[in-house]
Amino acid sequence: MLENKKKISRQWIVIAVIFAVCIVINAVSWLSVDFSDWYRDNLFLTFQPIWSRISGAFPFSVGEIMLCIAVFGGIGAIISYIILMIKCKGKRKRISAVYGKILGWILAFVFTALSFNFFPLYHCSGFARVHGISENKYTAQQLYDLTMQMIDKCNESVKSTKRADGRFVLTADIKTETAEAMRNISGEYKSLGGYYPKPKAIDFAKLMTQFNLLGIYFPYSMEANYNPWMYEAEQPSTICHEFAHLKGWIYEDDANFIAFLACINSENPAFVYSGYLLAVDYMYSKVYNDPSITDEQITQMIARMSDELRFDLNEQHVIFREMKKSKIGKTAAKVSNTVIDASLKFNGVEDGEKSYGRFVDLLLNYYLGSEQ
Repeated sequence: MLENKKKISRQWIVIAVIFAVCIVINAVSWLSVDFSDWYRDNLFLTFQPIWSRISGAFPFSVGEIMLCIAVFGGIGAIISYIILMIKCKGKRKRISAVYGKILGWILAFVFTALSFNFFPLYHCSGFARVHGISENKYTAQQLYDLTMQMIDKCNESVKSTKRADGRFVLTADIKTETAEAMRNISGEYKSLGGYYPKPKAIDFAKLMTQFNLLGIYFPYSMEANYNPWMYEAEQPSTICHEFAHLKGWIYEDDANFIAFLACINSENPAFVYSGYLLAVDYMYSKVYNDPSITDEQITQMIARMSDELRFDLNEQHVIFREMKKSKIGKTAAKVSNTVIDASLKFNGVEDGEKSYGRFVDLLLNYYLGSEQ
């Protein structure tokens, strides 16, 4: 009995040390951008391939299995604990100790994964600052003009893609070509080189769609997961977006911009179109909501789009709009948006979900910055 107590005590000491180390890493990352950058460029990019190779050895999403275990295992654990506490009155202390130890190790794993693979990345320098892209402000007219250029790029690139019954058909092997697209730009952006696991489709696609999600980066398994129900034209840019997270670029605007660069520099026409479609989707929204852009300009912008582009811009949102028609879908989407917004703000991204829109600022600076 004494030996068991010592073992339990030692385990709690180890758990306490793990938490202490994680707290220090998080505290320093909040206080020092230089430390966070060093951490991402050295430690994170060193153990990311190792972690990803382990989870990548499984044909299914390890992260999805983890979430299922957390939900159903958690419910089962609570029920079994209550039953045991009722039936085994003389062993309640021992039962509580065992359950407490298990919970302690689970929390230690969760906090470790978040502290090494997630939290510190939010305190790193952004992609623009690291790679010398200007961070200027641009006029509404410049936004409008670049949007028209992106529409022209879409109109041109869509001609080389395949369609069936009017719908975009993805002919690329996304499980291999997405990694190739990322490595293709690693000559200029070195952090994007190296190992990429095969992207994995989520089995609970309906639930993922209800939560309004295209892709998920799991810090617990270091995987890139995607929603197989999404419109096929979005798949290349979405997976490249998740791969950007795997390489330490955790900001959503950075991940979108990296996905854009990877896609438009790909040798596959479907990827090129997917990249420009991503840009037009975000830029159209920003132009449409800019009060200084006239109705006539918006009409001209829409008229500039090819029939295929207009169809695809609408089609990629159809399934999510359909899901929101039900009370469950509407509630799930609202919960998802709230959680994402809260998570971003908790990690220091003051504008929360609105930070996605900064992707457009990156595009403007990338294309127009050199002209200043």
